[in-house]
Amino acid sequence: MKKGLSFIILFLLTLVPVFADYTKSGIPDSTEIRKQLVQTWFTAPVPDVREKSPELIEDGIGNEFQVRAEESDGELAIIVAPKTFINFTYSTDISGTEHVEKTARYSKTTPGSWILYRNGKTGKPLRVRLYFNNDSDVYVEFRDNTPKLYADMVVCNAYIARSIPVGFSLKKLYTTSFDALVNMTKRSLPWWQVNVVPDQYHSVLQMAKLVRTYLKRIYYQEDACYNENEELYSIENNEPFKANTNDSAKNAAIDSAVSSAVSKGFLVMSGPGFLKWITDGIVKTSTGRNTKIEDLVVPTVNYNSLGKNGVISQNWNLSFTLDWCRNLAVEALNARSSKRRYTYTMGAKDVTGVDVRISPFVADISDGNLLQSTGYSVDTGYSLRELKGLLYILAATEPRHFYFAAIKQHSVDKPENAAFTNCAVLFPFFDGRGKFDCIVYEMGKELTLSDFIKAHEDSFIHLERVEATDYFSPMVK
Repeated sequence: MKKGLSFIILFLLTLVPVFADYTKSGIPDSTEIRKQLVQTWFTAPVPDVREKSPELIEDGIGNEFQVRAEESDGELAIIVAPKTFINFTYSTDISGTEHVEKTARYSKTTPGSWILYRNGKTGKPLRVRLYFNNDSDVYVEFRDNTPKLYADMVVCNAYIARSIPVGFSLKKLYTTSFDALVNMTKRSLPWWQVNVVPDQYHSVLQMAKLVRTYLKRIYYQEDACYNENEELYSIENNEPFKANTNDSAKNAAIDSAVSSAVSKGFLVMSGPGFLKWITDGIVKTSTGRNTKIEDLVVPTVNYNSLGKNGVISQNWNLSFTLDWCRNLAVEALNARSSKRRYTYTMGAKDVTGVDVRISPFVADISDGNLLQSTGYSVDTGYSLRELKGLLYILAATEPRHFYFAAIKQHSVDKPENAAFTNCAVLFPFFDGRGKFDCIVYEMGKELTLSDFIKAHEDSFIHLERVEATDYFSPMVK
């Protein structure tokens, strides 16, 4: 009886369909399906693979994968991609009625995609690439350089790991699950910097969206901000705002336009004034007071008096928006601190923690070329080419923060000279699907991150971290 029962159980188990499973983060994992492809696709002769048509393989839990080959630049890529859907909107009649149709696709950059690259002539396995997040410019790749295998991890065209030796063969990846791979490389690859956990960005998004509602009520005016008593003041002179150019007619026109804007209920602010307005919306809620202009212009950079910048700084404030952003971030920090009051101290060490000083990248990819990472430079910040990747990592590792950005720009008249003359505020986040995005406000206007980077591609940017809050109440007029 027992022997017969065992036979029945064994027979039933053979009827259970093969399933692919999910990773811990909920991404389809093709491990069991890949086990079926080793001889027919991964190690089969190149001519045989070229003749194959794409195959659809369904697992036992509702996931469908497509296996196909694509050839480019002398390489044959064997792609195992999960099925996803994209919505197409179209109209079929003159009434303009819109219809939405879901169309299946098998993108090689979809989360869960697994790609084996082989030499197009010899069939030799060259590397394996895995996409594991909802952003196609984030992936991990393993390169064969017999007798060693090296790992790379790329975030937004920058390497956070490059040529890291790992203790297993490339062929082992043919049948290894993603979670097992993470466990095998947890000590050598910085998975924690790309581990995306959605739904942690409520306060960041709430602040960003509330700021957006006020944009139409903001009138941009250079040098303008509101002082601690919510009076319209000049930042440069720390007195009631009045245009101060070398042209009296221009001054009259500016003052008239500002007066008209005020009478219509607009908030009149410059770029720095805009950031102060945001900070006051945090500080006043906690302390009952606003920040003071004189506290925000306190220098945070110590220039060598005998050096070039030291000489220039005697007549020009080279670090204006850097000082402003740092001091604003410290004011926001103090508003949350009940045990001590922080001040920014000039020097290589930032005791407040408001400076973003991480250097996560070892190399950059620019126009297909490998460049050395610029990293972080004290009192200068970061190259704009690394900004997206940097914000991605910050969003993953500091999910409840936004950032004031001081922008160091070159002089139009003398390109060899540069100064911090502009600023912005950045709200990076991951949406509910785990896809990265960043809301940018500069000079009272909203920009996409790509447009912001393009506008300042020859500049440097220094970031100051500020903790977002649900208790954000900016001033209104």
